[in-house]
Amino acid sequence: MVVLISNNAFFLLLTETPPESGTEITIFTSLESQATIPINETVTFAVDITIAEPFMPDLQNKLSLAFRNMRSRFLSFLIPIFRFLLGFFGFKFNCFTGTPGSIVADFEILYNSTEPIPTVEEVESPIAQARDNGSAPFNISSLQVTKKGELQYRNITYIGRDIKPNFLIPINCHISQRRSTVVSVKASV
Repeated sequence: MVVLISNNAFFLLLTETPPESGTEITIFTSLESQATIPINETVTFAVDITIAEPFMPDLQNKLSLAFRNMRSRFLSFLIPIFRFLLGFFGFKFNCFTGTPGSIVADFEILYNSTEPIPTVEEVESPIAQARDNGSAPFNISSLQVTKKGELQYRNITYIGRDIKPNFLIPINCHISQRRSTVVSVKASV
């Protein structure tokens, strides 16, 4: 945080999220304001959005102007979508990564655990709608939302003729803290 004093007025510039403790988290509740809330009162949805824009290494530095500008662009897009939803607390931006032709925004959407908790689909839906109807301020090429602390899975169906003795089925398991484990299940015929 930087405070500038000029002609008996002061301006507060949010340049960095304050450090977090093991019991509290600082989130953006609007484009200009942050709040520190107890972690144990939240339900967190991890979100990865890939946009079709050139990646710059400065986006990896949370203190850089590039990071702050990109975060502001995302907040300007997301806050109007989520601010009035029941139980919504705010956003926490973790990082921006990417390749020369795309930027991946890795952030979290936090909800109050004492309110009804939305499903992954309910959190993903307004972002997907903005992507699909063209109201998103950037070209979203990929969107992934997961509820932290829950095992994420997808159904895989193999037809009998595809299964042979010692057939291995790879399964990618997303477990809390964004760690992935690939396991193989051996099929018996």
